[in-house]
Amino acid sequence: MAAVLVCLAGMVLWGAAGRPVRAAGIGTLRAVEAGEISGAEIAGEVDYSGVEEALGETDFGFGDAVLDLADGEGDGGISIRGVVNTLWNAVTDELNEKRDLFRSIVGAGAAAAVFSLIAGSFQSGQVAQTGFFICYLSLFGVLTGAFFAASTIVSDTVIRILDFMQALIPVYVTVLSLSGGTMSGAVFYQGTLLMISFADVILLRILLPAVNIYLVLALANNLNGEALLSKLTGLVRDGVRLGLKLLLAAVIGFGGLKSLIVPAADAVKKSLLVRAAGALPGVGGILEGVSQTVLGAAVLLKNAVGAAGVIAICVICAVPVVQVFLSAVICKAGCAIIEPVSDSRIVGAVSACAGACMLLLNVLLTAAGLFLIAVAIAALAVKAP
Repeated sequence: MAAVLVCLAGMVLWGAAGRPVRAAGIGTLRAVEAGEISGAEIAGEVDYSGVEEALGETDFGFGDAVLDLADGEGDGGISIRGVVNTLWNAVTDELNEKRDLFRSIVGAGAAAAVFSLIAGSFQSGQVAQTGFFICYLSLFGVLTGAFFAASTIVSDTVIRILDFMQALIPVYVTVLSLSGGTMSGAVFYQGTLLMISFADVILLRILLPAVNIYLVLALANNLNGEALLSKLTGLVRDGVRLGLKLLLAAVIGFGGLKSLIVPAADAVKKSLLVRAAGALPGVGGILEGVSQTVLGAAVLLKNAVGAAGVIAICVICAVPVVQVFLSAVICKAGCAIIEPVSDSRIVGAVSACAGACMLLLNVLLTAAGLFLIAVAIAALAVKAP
């Protein structure tokens, strides 16, 4: 940062006073031109405390990851063995917690099968029906408990992603501006804030409650053998899927349009700046070399911050994705086991819970994908001079 300020100060002094830059300034510029400044050195001047606070209690250090990536010698704060161990621990913990869910599904299916078999032993069949409804309501409570636990995980994770992006915006806009992408930084700032607002409204306030409603409707629909709510249930499910696709398409479309215009404008500005610096008599060659060196180091820093942001979003989502996915897998496995022997209404209820968990997983992956795409497009928009 000091070298950048020296460059700017020298150019201002030259243009304003019409006299050569002082010898000390030229010495500093020659040091910069010699390669004594790098992306890692510029990265050390940026404050990452807000981003690391938004990450919360994780083993991922955002500032250290940026320094490693900018230096080109580290692993970005990510260890393959550590990732494998974390995911494996998440899988084993989740499977241990879901044992009771699996047992409840199989037990309810077996009990419903027993009541179906003995229904013919009673003249009215009311005893068997009463036993079936008791089993179904017990399963209803188990499935809704497991589902709403997964829904809470998704909601909390989406909120964490939004908080992280709000903290990342100032840092990323700063490094985009340092690398010569002032217009890209402004568009990223406005576009990301708009995305956060849309994600908060559409994902958290509309689509997630809609998934909850879908499960309740599906369970109520399977309670009665006539399936009176099947069309409404399908409408809610299709509406959630369509909303997720439209939101993702809007972000990709906006990013694509931005990448056609904004990078070209930034490239023109950087070219004019470098040529203007090179046209100055006496120190033009030094300033041109310095400008290219500093801009190149800033672009490296920008890419390092973008890569660290992508890694951080993946770190935030990794364990929740495993938890929600395993919830769906447990329900599907239980459904497959009880289907040959159990009542179709029990099978339909378990299958509906599995489908609702998959919808939750789609919501979570869409929330992560929105900001991964935004960061990636902004990172690719500004290139080295």
